[in-house]
Amino acid sequence: MRKIAIIIPARGGSKGIPNKNLVHINGKPLIDYTIEFAKLLNLEIFITSDDLQILERAKVYGISSINRPTYLASDTSRIIETLLHASTFINEKVNIFDSLLVLQPTYFIRNLKEVKEGIKVFDNPNIESVVALTKMREHPSECIQLDKASNDWSYLVPGPEGATNRQEFKDNFFFISGNFYLATIKSLFKYKSYMHDKTGFYISNDRYPVDIDYPEDINFAKTQLYRI
Repeated sequence: MRKIAIIIPARGGSKGIPNKNLVHINGKPLIDYTIEFAKLLNLEIFITSDDLQILERAKVYGISSINRPTYLASDTSRIIETLLHASTFINEKVNIFDSLLVLQPTYFIRNLKEVKEGIKVFDNPNIESVVALTKMREHPSECIQLDKASNDWSYLVPGPEGATNRQEFKDNFFFISGNFYLATIKSLFKYKSYMHDKTGFYISNDRYPVDIDYPEDINFAKTQLYRI
C-alpha cells in the first residue's frame, strides 16, 4: 500500500481575488474547508504556503506546514515545482511518504466517498497518478475558436457530418476538474506532470464543480454549500 501525504498548496497572492485562500465564505476562511475535509481522510496533512496568515491556519488545526519559497509563489510558478519542493521537505529526514494527494483550497466542495474511491484507483501498481475528471457541460463540438480580428472561426472538435443535435455528438469528452490529484513522488520528478502514460482517471458525478477563481465564483459557491 502506498504511503500518501496530503498536500494543500495555498499561496498568498492572487490576481482575481486578493488573498483568495483566506476569503471568508459563510464566516469561514476558504482554506479551512479543505483542511477540515482533509482531516476526514486520516492521512498526514501539510500546507505549503508563502503567506504567514495561511500558515497560521495550519497551527489552528494542528497540522504541519511548509514555508514555500517566494520564487515558487508567483503568478508564473508551476504547481509541480511546489509539489517537488514539498515532497523533498516532508522526506528530508526519513523517506516516509512515496505519494501525494493534492487538494487545492479553491475547489472546496468535495465528496468524501469520491476521493476515497480515487485513492482505490491509485492502489493499482500499474498506475502512477490519478486525475479527477467531470463530464464536460460545454461539448467541444458546440464550441468555436474565433479570431476576433479576421472573424475566422472553427469548431474545437468537428461533429459528425450532417449532425443537427447534440445527441449525435460523441460523449467521451471530460474536464480536468481540480477536485483532487494523486501521484507518486517518483513520477512527479520523472514526468513533471500528473498526466502521462501511467495516469488513471476518476470520473466524478459533479456536473457543477465549484472552483474559486473570480469574485462571482464566491456567490455561486455560497449557493452550493448545502452539498457539504
